[in-house]
Amino acid sequence: MKKIVLACALCLTAFFSGLASEPLLQKEGVSVLSREESIMEVTPVVWQDAPILVGAVRRGGSSHSPSDLNLRVVDLSDGKTLSEFGVGCSLSCAFVETREDGDVLHVFAARQPEGEKWFRDVVHFKTRDLKTWTETPAIQADNENLLNTSVCRDGDGYLMAYESNKPVSFCFKFARSNDLEHWEKVPDVYYAGLDGATYSACPVIRRCGDYYYVIYLRVAAAGGYESAAIRSKDLIDWEESPRNPILAASEGEGINNSDVDLFEYDGKTQLFYAVGNQADWCEVRRAFFGGSEREFWEKAFEAPKQVPFGENLHTGDPNARVNVYVSKLGNDVDGKTWATAYRSVQKALDSVPDAEGGVRIVVRPDRYFEPNLLPGRSGKKDAYNELVGDFDGSYGSGATGWVYLDSSDPEKGFKSYDWFSSIRAYEHGWSEEHTGETISSLAWDRWIVRRVYATGGDAGLFWDCLKETKPFTVLVEDCVSIGRAFGMGVAFGAFDPASPNTRDGEPIVFRRVWAASLDRWGDAGAAFLRSCRPSLSPVPEFYLDDCTLVSPDNAIENNVSEYDGSTHVAARKCRMIVNNFTQPAGQPQMSGVIRSPNDGSRYLIDLEDCDMMGCKIFSDEKPNPPQYTLKGVNRAYTQFTHETPKGMERFEGWPIELFQYMAPPAAATDDSNL
Repeated sequence: MKKIVLACALCLTAFFSGLASEPLLQKEGVSVLSREESIMEVTPVVWQDAPILVGAVRRGGSSHSPSDLNLRVVDLSDGKTLSEFGVGCSLSCAFVETREDGDVLHVFAARQPEGEKWFRDVVHFKTRDLKTWTETPAIQADNENLLNTSVCRDGDGYLMAYESNKPVSFCFKFARSNDLEHWEKVPDVYYAGLDGATYSACPVIRRCGDYYYVIYLRVAAAGGYESAAIRSKDLIDWEESPRNPILAASEGEGINNSDVDLFEYDGKTQLFYAVGNQADWCEVRRAFFGGSEREFWEKAFEAPKQVPFGENLHTGDPNARVNVYVSKLGNDVDGKTWATAYRSVQKALDSVPDAEGGVRIVVRPDRYFEPNLLPGRSGKKDAYNELVGDFDGSYGSGATGWVYLDSSDPEKGFKSYDWFSSIRAYEHGWSEEHTGETISSLAWDRWIVRRVYATGGDAGLFWDCLKETKPFTVLVEDCVSIGRAFGMGVAFGAFDPASPNTRDGEPIVFRRVWAASLDRWGDAGAAFLRSCRPSLSPVPEFYLDDCTLVSPDNAIENNVSEYDGSTHVAARKCRMIVNNFTQPAGQPQMSGVIRSPNDGSRYLIDLEDCDMMGCKIFSDEKPNPPQYTLKGVNRAYTQFTHETPKGMERFEGWPIELFQYMAPPAAATDDSNL
């Protein structure tokens, strides 16, 4: 039997190359019908100029008898039942045939024979008035069970996609008809995923232009079920949508977005889909595409638009910012001039007058023993606030060099202790000693940090947003950032689809930052980046541009095991140096230059012109390693027992130039007195 082959590009490039700034669909977010009135496996059609839904009533849950089943037609405008028929049938689809002597509504459904637990054959119902229905056989099972169906026009005839449990549980096959009543199976063709052996169910099929389009149900990599789109010109060779999954479960939708069907109505394409927990509740919801069905299919297979590499932030006019000054030589009065400058960075952060943004805190080069910094106000769109060191003296401080934000204990040394870092965040009850008030780093939203050297504590320029679910953006440029656990990064601990953690139009960006982690224990990494979206964002949430990441174990750390979210990172022209090349039997083993301790299907990194060195490049703690895409030339140097990842170039010898980046950039001044 001929298996259908799905076209696929190396390293998910076809899936995520060229990234969208807007979603393809907008979910309505509420049930179309009440749960008490709900029908499932619905098909939306226009019948006598009015929108209706044709679907299945299934009582008794998964353990049903034929008497528990029937089909129903519902008025979409008010939910009222227009017709009931087809006792013993379920998993229906509908098609309206336009005739000169009046339209005919055709319904196809799977019938459950008496005494059997499974559906068997596909039967055909038709009516002209929603009152009188005739029933005839459509597709006879061949030592199999037939389930969901979908019908579309195909030239002068019709094509049906029908679901079967053989040879793969589940797959879908095809049949053709000239009159919607007599069907012939398409021999030796079925679709069962990329390998011809993968769960592929609930197909909805359409013909548009030169292509057959299908949306079908598949198992999501992180569990549950999602709907994906494919297309083919011949039902043999298929192309996957670069926007897949087309529909995936959002917060409050259980574990599935399944049983999709669609129609064009009122100037939009409307997709109906089922949500639930596959156990004791389900309902039908709707998503919209703002155009015709033809435009929807074309858009679904159009490479998403390229967006600038983390350069599309709405930071505002830098010349419009109001300066506030910090200097140990100031008189600590109001920060309006260098003479009246505040003497501490935190006092300047507290002085931000309102939430209107547009404030720049300029700090004279010096050492400031100031851990746990937190501003009094966030910035705003088109008016970011800024914290900047007068590195080159251009702001008139009379000094040049680094602004050292030092979290060290001046008398005892490096303060490697949880929740003691350059940026303030704290979780009450983290340990018996953590008795203070919980507070996140969210007040830093829409701030820019430039030309500072943060060190001396558990993390450098690292923002922990805890389990607060509010949008957050920060831009860090031209800094040095060192921490025991995390050199730099941002972490979220929860996700709310009504208030996503990251903004597609304003991503989190680290540019020209030298960052280092000083520990290999636990979740340490030079860059720690964690989002908690339920599924991978098609757009990177974190951008690393021209950064150097140094660590004894992980250059980029994604997650810790108790957080099960998805994260999408982009790295361009970055240098990742992990100084761990332990022996094959050495302990502890190095976990990876790029690490995700969770299933790698929940993590994606886009690499462009990056150089990496370490015992191995990707962690392999779970069956699925982190996913990656490649652009440009990406080079890797590994320990001799580990392979260079597919698609990367191998350094032929010790990467001399790369290793020279082990040291942070020096200031162009004498800092010996600091």
